[in-house]
Parts: sequence; C-alpha cells; structure tokens
Amino acid sequence: MNKFTKLISIKAFLFSAAVLAVVHSANAHPGHGLLDHGAAHMITSPYHLVILGALGIAMIAVAQIVGTRSVQRCLRIGGVGAVIAAGLLCALGS
Repeated sequence: MNKFTKLISIKAFLFSAAVLAVVHSANAHPGHGLLDHGAAHMITSPYHLVILGALGIAMIAVAQIVGTRSVQRCLRIGGVGAVIAAGLLCALGS
C-alpha cells in the first residue's frame, strides 16, 4: 500500500465514521422513540423519510471514496435503494 492509497483509506474511514455518527444520532423529530408510534409512522412521516434519503446519499458519497469495487457496488445499490424508497414512500404517503 503506497502513501497515496493509505491516505485515501484513512479519509474513507474518517468520512464513513462521521456519516455513521451523524445518521446514528439524527432524530427525525424529538419526542418519541423510533417505533413508539408503530412502524407505519416511521415509513409515512416525512421527517423520517428525509433521514432515510440522507442516509442513501451518504452511502453513495462513501462509495465514491472506497477503493474496493465490490464494496462500491454494494454501497451504491444500497444508497440508491434508500433514496428511491424514501421518494416512493413520500409520494405514496401524500
């Protein structure tokens, strides 16, 4: 592993850790736990869907940094899936 590859690897790790920390601590809106109002609330609330979409976009961004093709593919598929799911659920909910 050369110096440039090691630097990219460290940046990818730090970026991924930051994204995970933000998404993990993100509250769609304060006042209740994730499933206190049932799963239907979680998939119909625009606040929760924005968090899902943001997670998808973050996964796509991390895929641009990661060097392994298989990991890139998984992150991209998961990220696009999350964004599409958020968009569809938002469109069907309104």
